[in-house]
Amino acid sequence: MRALQARLALAKKDGTMSEEEAYAVGSPMRKLKSLFPNSPLEKHTPLDIFLSAPSPERPRNLVFRDLGAIESDWVATEFVLHYFEGAGPSPP
Repeated sequence: MRALQARLALAKKDGTMSEEEAYAVGSPMRKLKSLFPNSPLEKHTPLDIFLSAPSPERPRNLVFRDLGAIESDWVATEFVLHYFEGAGPSPP
């Protein structure tokens, strides 16, 4: 969540995202935060994530198996980009 908030702040600072777009992303980000339990996930338990194919009619779905899904092109794309950026957020 912190990584997405940092990417959002950077996009607003760089001018690649307008205030209206940032406002629209707020709801999917809150939903993403609410999908996860308050307690840490158990170690060595797989977290299955599915990113739907782009479609001109609908926003992309980011599905977390057994937790739920969100619909937001920006959140889905930035979540996946962060995961594969650099050394990655989590060790293998």
